[in-house]
Amino acid sequence: MGGSGGNFDKELFIRDGKIVPSGPLDPSLNTMEEVYAWVVQVRDDGTAAAHISEQDLTGLTASATRWTTDGSEKVSQHGDFNAGPAVGLAIGIARTPDGKLNLSWWSEMVNLQKVGLKSSTSST
Repeated sequence: MGGSGGNFDKELFIRDGKIVPSGPLDPSLNTMEEVYAWVVQVRDDGTAAAHISEQDLTGLTASATRWTTDGSEKVSQHGDFNAGPAVGLAIGIARTPDGKLNLSWWSEMVNLQKVGLKSSTSST
């Protein structure tokens, strides 16, 4: 088992209520085969939101320097995310150059930002 094979981007974006976890990878460590990611946000009023997703080889290559769970694989989201702090957790399944299985995990605080909002004012 290994240490951190990647990280989350410090800013993750909420588009149409959905988030797409992503971040940098260290390609010198291993060949990443799958990434499983969770993003959780608990607010002061006790409400919460959770995002669970995965990405397989389709979005990952041996020379990849970034990972994402781009929605092409399984995604489950519960609750509504708001702009502000959240926690990102991920597990990466990789192979060493000699073919041995290597598991990496990472966890860190991220900041969620809403994007793609249309202005409610117009010019006359």
